[in-house]
Amino acid sequence: MDQEKQPEIEMHAVRSLTRRKSRRHLLSLALLASTIIVAVLLLFGQSNSHKAVPAVPLGTAFDPIGGGVKLRIMALGDSITAGTVSADGIESASSRSNGYRLFLRNSIMETGVQDADIDFIGSRVPPKDDQATLAMPDNQNEGWPNEKINKILAHVMKNRRLLDRPNLVLIHAGTNDMNDSPENAPWTQAHLRLGAMVDEVLCQVPEAVVIISKIIRNDWQQARTDEYNAKLPQVVADRRKAGYKVLLADHSAITPGPDKTHPSDAGYKQMAANWMETLDTIPAGWIQEPQAAVKTANICHSTEGSPFNWHEEFEQSLHS
Repeated sequence: MDQEKQPEIEMHAVRSLTRRKSRRHLLSLALLASTIIVAVLLLFGQSNSHKAVPAVPLGTAFDPIGGGVKLRIMALGDSITAGTVSADGIESASSRSNGYRLFLRNSIMETGVQDADIDFIGSRVPPKDDQATLAMPDNQNEGWPNEKINKILAHVMKNRRLLDRPNLVLIHAGTNDMNDSPENAPWTQAHLRLGAMVDEVLCQVPEAVVIISKIIRNDWQQARTDEYNAKLPQVVADRRKAGYKVLLADHSAITPGPDKTHPSDAGYKQMAANWMETLDTIPAGWIQEPQAAVKTANICHSTEGSPFNWHEEFEQSLHS
């Protein structure tokens, strides 16, 4: 071997060995650092294992429905509002009365609203020992089975629960108007009667946010239902133009259960999701802190001779 190249080869070997040792040293340091980090994390996790972590979805913890104000909610409508044939996951016939409301309450709380800041109000509630009440103690509502729009409003005006000043009113009504169409309340004018209902609510609580809704599918009268639902955006637009806070939810894709009228539990859960979708669109500042209840109603129901026989039906209900 050429003697002049020997030192060069030896120096190359030394440099290679030095680089290998340096890499091994860096690798050892990296492993040591990783071990220390893992140990610290484990120690921290153990020391805090007794602390509960709130199960709030990302992006919602600081964006509660209503912007942090208390919610006083009136669910107003027919048997679908009442929750007919819903079981709330409880195997008991007596529990069939929460419908979408329990799902909705839980969904609202998931946005960061505290349990104490949600209050469902109304005159209708199961007995305290009923399974539905045990599942949802805050169970009050204004869901009136078998009633058409005019009679539903007559009930709520008679029991005066609007005087409790809800700041959020959810309305699903009109199914019975589609199924039964007497001469004095034709189904073709049901949207006008719903508009009158909204106007009465806003007369009593003009500061409230009112959400009306396209009603669920109706296996008995689907064509009528489609026509009714198609007229509801204008009902909303007319009230918005007048300066009121009215929105439209859409339940029209929900298919009824075996009785061809009411949702299944899955359908009620979807109703809650649909309400939430609309609640998420409420402009900031629309929902205000609920005002104190009052004892005297505003005089705002229709006068005698008004269309759709509203005055007569209302007065009959008041005196029945």
